[in-house]
Amino acid sequence: MISPIRVGSGVRMNILDCLNYGSPLVITSIGCEGIGLENGVDCMIEDDAEGLLRAILKLSNNND
Repeated sequence: MISPIRVGSGVRMNILDCLNYGSPLVITSIGCEGIGLENGVDCMIEDDAEGLLRAILKLSNNND
């Protein structure tokens, strides 16, 4: 799942659903505020377009 949230507040149920299903997640630091996610462990956190693209490509090339 890709969640490039730049502004917002409140609980993001789609992110919690993604984590519940164990799906790979690429998200911004704003998108994971208050959830307590750790970059590289629970998800991949990137805040710029290039970082998001690198994370997406890294996951898409990982067959595991």
